[in-house]
Amino acid sequence: MTEASSPKQTPSLQTTATQAWTVALALGCMVFVAALLGILGRPLGFFSAIWPANALLLGVLLHKPGWLRPGSILAVSAGYIAADLLTGSRLDVAILLSMANMAGVGMAWALMHRQSRATLFMQRQSSALLLFVGSGMGALAAAILGGPVVTAVFGTPHWQAFSMWLSSEWLNYMTFLPIVLAWPTRKQPAPNWTEPSPMRRVLPLLSVIALEAISYWIKGPGSLAFSLPALIWCALSYRIFSLTLITAALCLSSIIFISLGTLEFTPAHFLETLS
Repeated sequence: MTEASSPKQTPSLQTTATQAWTVALALGCMVFVAALLGILGRPLGFFSAIWPANALLLGVLLHKPGWLRPGSILAVSAGYIAADLLTGSRLDVAILLSMANMAGVGMAWALMHRQSRATLFMQRQSSALLLFVGSGMGALAAAILGGPVVTAVFGTPHWQAFSMWLSSEWLNYMTFLPIVLAWPTRKQPAPNWTEPSPMRRVLPLLSVIALEAISYWIKGPGSLAFSLPALIWCALSYRIFSLTLITAALCLSSIIFISLGTLEFTPAHFLETLS
């Protein structure tokens, strides 16, 4: 190798380093914004029921496994910690919660990233099983580390803290991760439509909206199943990505209305009747 060839390699190395830090910064900012939105929307004095940060991070890293580098890990950790500190958490609590979140994402990524692209990106029947198991193990890892932190900070009983973290984390993975995995990054075959009218194309979506509105009006435990026929219609009519958006919106609306007390699953004064 001659001296003349050395300068040609330097710009390439600099470009690679610049790209790596740009990716790290983008991931850190994404996690910071998503975590901040989740924290701001949580009940006062407790952890968030809607937490998109982990699912978004996992989905992006499954699409781009080459982005998982030390610089990216540092930036993501800083994003989690900064969001907690900005909303009033102590530094030690912010660090521990960041470790729990990253451990969950790491566990899910380790289990899922070696699968075939078709299975991973929601193009096979086995994709649903992979999503369920992978996100469940990620939620379990995060709950094992995060549950004791919740107990120490909020005084929540150990089993309750663990179970609530596990269920909330799993719910958020199942809500947001399919959208990222099914994101149309490549050309997909068109649905099997024979040029229906625009109204026929939106009828499945309109049926979901109508049945959800009826379920909020009628209330009761059975209201959760009102939209099931419409969702099946959507599954037979739309692409996977569109379906993930519809189901995520449906799930988020249920979470919001349950937290607001709009959806009730027991009669009024039920607990007083039992006592």
